[in-house]
Amino acid sequence: MVEVDPDGRRFRQVEVAEGGTAVRSSPDDWMSNPPVVDLFDPALADREISRCDFQAQWARARQEDSGL
Repeated sequence: MVEVDPDGRRFRQVEVAEGGTAVRSSPDDWMSNPPVVDLFDPALADREISRCDFQAQWARARQEDSGL
């Protein structure tokens, strides 16, 4: 799951593994952050979740070990 800013750049990200574990990351964890999402792509409309649902996943995820 990715939360994006108005430019289509990642703001926060949660990666959920098949086993259900979740890892969260933010711009401080990434070496670069180019735009990753076309906010006007109609194919993505059915993949949008609510802010509340994203926040719930963010809260349960562990912080990514950036290794930097």
